[in-house]
Amino acid sequence: MAARCKYTACMRKMLVFALAATVLLPSCDEKPASEVKVDPGKAKPSDPVTTPPKDEVKPAPSTGATEYVAPDGSFTVMSKLKPTPKALDVPTPAGNAPTKQYMFSAPGRSDGAMMVMVSTYPIKGELDDAARQKLLTDARDGVVKKFSGTASDDNTFELDGHPGRDFKFAASHSKMGELVGRSKILLKGNMLFQVMRMGDPKATDFIAEGDALIDSFKFKK
Repeated sequence: MAARCKYTACMRKMLVFALAATVLLPSCDEKPASEVKVDPGKAKPSDPVTTPPKDEVKPAPSTGATEYVAPDGSFTVMSKLKPTPKALDVPTPAGNAPTKQYMFSAPGRSDGAMMVMVSTYPIKGELDDAARQKLLTDARDGVVKKFSGTASDDNTFELDGHPGRDFKFAASHSKMGELVGRSKILLKGNMLFQVMRMGDPKATDFIAEGDALIDSFKFKK
């Protein structure tokens, strides 16, 4: 169980940190970096928003995956795992953000963990495009800084007209060793959605399963 916890528990705390932005929360005892590193030559945060062609979207996994619909009807994903929901309030500079975490983790699994996190952000009024992109950038920075990692393949995109970020990261962690991850962060009104996989860089089957879950994400309503 300890091997499983090293990914699931730390992922929960890392995504909470990403939402909280400048608020220091309990973590896996890793100090944030002073700035986010992005591999040279990769897409930068200032790149124009692009919507991937439909034929580039990966199909949902066919090995026992079924559609999971969030109880509040906000999103769906395809997975063969049943999520473990958890509700909490996350302190942010703008106030508390009611948050729901859905951890997709198999018992005894030690190669990685997957999660969807939905937060109702305390935003007042409408945000312009620049403000939306800044919020997404801050959320991305929170994830990468948590492990003093390096971001790569950092791209902007839209889903049903709503802005998002899709990026990968790599880091070396004192408790988990070398790890790699991928995350999609989307903003729909005042709701922030984070879909992530994180685990062992050698676990190719897990990475493929995690990517399939991430790419299957859809807004339900």
